[in-house]
Amino acid sequence: MSTTAIVMLIVAIVLVWGGLLLSIVNIRRSPEEVDELDPDYPEQPDEFGHPEPEERSRVGEPTR
Repeated sequence: MSTTAIVMLIVAIVLVWGGLLLSIVNIRRSPEEVDELDPDYPEQPDEFGHPEPEERSRVGEPTR
């Protein structure tokens, strides 16, 4: 490999891994706050992202 290729390889590695490390540090410093579900908004999913049980469609039942 030429010197230019090795330098570019090192720059790319530092950019990718440095960005990853900076993003991890940023997330650990200020994690996203989780709000309680809004009771006024009826179509809120549960903690797994599924709709409320009465809104789930059954097998063979047409969706609305």
